[in-house]
Amino acid sequence: MAAWNGEWWMIAGWCVVQGIGNGLILSTVAAVVVASVPAGQTGVANGMNTSIRTLGGSLGAAATAAILTAYAGPAGLDGAGYVAAFVVLAATMALSAGAALLIPHNGAQTPGPEPDPVVSDAGLAGPTTTRPEPG
Repeated sequence: MAAWNGEWWMIAGWCVVQGIGNGLILSTVAAVVVASVPAGQTGVANGMNTSIRTLGGSLGAAATAAILTAYAGPAGLDGAGYVAAFVVLAATMALSAGAALLIPHNGAQTPGPEPDPVVSDAGLAGPTTTRPEPG
C-alpha cells in the first residue's frame, strides 16, 4: 500500500489481500499453538495467544497513530504519513514472517495423555463403558 495507493481500487485490493491473509494466519496460528503444547495446557496456550495477539494489535494501532500524527501539519494529515506507516507495517510483517520460519515444523505433535474411556464416551450415543468397582 505504500507504493500502490493512487486509486481507490488499489487500496480495496490490498484490503482484500490483507483480509484473506488474516483469515488464513489466525486459524493456522491456533493450530500451531494447540499442536505445540501438551493437551492439558491448550487452554493456557490459547489464552496467551489471544492476549499476545490483542497486545500486538493495540501496539500496532498506537504505533500507526504516532507515525500519522508525526506527519500531520496545519492542514491535517499528509499522504507521506500514510506511506511511512505502510512502510513500517510492511517491515514489521516481514520480520514476523521471518520469525514464523523459525517455528519447528517436523510434523510431530506433542503426545497427550491417553483418554479415559469413561470420559471419552460421555455424552455420545451408543454403549458406554463402566468402571469396575474396586475391591
